[in-house]
Amino acid sequence: LLRLTLFSTPLLDEVLSGFLSIGLPLANKQLGLDYTQVGLLFGSGALAALLLDPFINLLSDRSAKRYWILGGLVLLGAAFALTASTHNFVLLLCAFALIYVATTAAVGLAEAVLIDQNPPESARTMTRWTIMASIGDLLGPILVSLILIQTAGWSKLCWIACIASFVMACILGVQRFPQPVQNDAGEEDTP
Repeated sequence: LLRLTLFSTPLLDEVLSGFLSIGLPLANKQLGLDYTQVGLLFGSGALAALLLDPFINLLSDRSAKRYWILGGLVLLGAAFALTASTHNFVLLLCAFALIYVATTAAVGLAEAVLIDQNPPESARTMTRWTIMASIGDLLGPILVSLILIQTAGWSKLCWIACIASFVMACILGVQRFPQPVQNDAGEEDTP
């Protein structure tokens, strides 16, 4: 069940990132953003990820990745809640930065746990990971269209993303992650 749940994280990631990019015209309309501000939103997220991702990856190798993944999902949900509830551009910039960084912690480290569980099968694991992400890419626009049929707006999309992130955190939170294993060099390898 843990592997199945971890394999669903790229699907969730692609659907939620689709909410941001496909729902962007709604944000322009509801929040009155211009193209420069939209570029700054995505640029701030990419810059935050560029600066913080290496530290997250290094620190997660020193302890159990479980807490990093769960923390990333909770932070992702909180960032989407902030995105849904604010009309302040500076807070929106912070929310986008948190979304990018939280995605690294949640999704990137879920991938690392799957590889760590069975290193000889890493090629097969990555193939499955890519397929799940592709399904998420396909579902994103479909879900946004279905949600918009219900006359929902930008805030509604972000609240749905928030709830989905918290639900995923709850599902993963009750599962047991594998214990750290010792590798041949005697260093601890923690999933």
